[in-house]
Amino acid sequence: MELQYTGGEMELPEPLVTRSDEVLSGAVVFAGTRVPVQALLDYLEEGDTLDHFLEDFPTVSREHAVAVLELAKKSVFAHANPSG
Repeated sequence: MELQYTGGEMELPEPLVTRSDEVLSGAVVFAGTRVPVQALLDYLEEGDTLDHFLEDFPTVSREHAVAVLELAKKSVFAHANPSG
């Protein structure tokens, strides 16, 4: 896992997320942690705040969580079909 400088205060891991059969049965996790990305999505889906997620999972930084959400956003836009 490499660290990537983002110009802010924190270096983020590159890649941002990883998957391994040996970690949580292959769940996608925040790189360098055992925290499933699905946990963040579940918190937000249930109406919880990012701050609440970060309190419950202190091994994930705010910058890392936001970067993963940005990655998810880019993926959604990349897969959007034009209507017409």
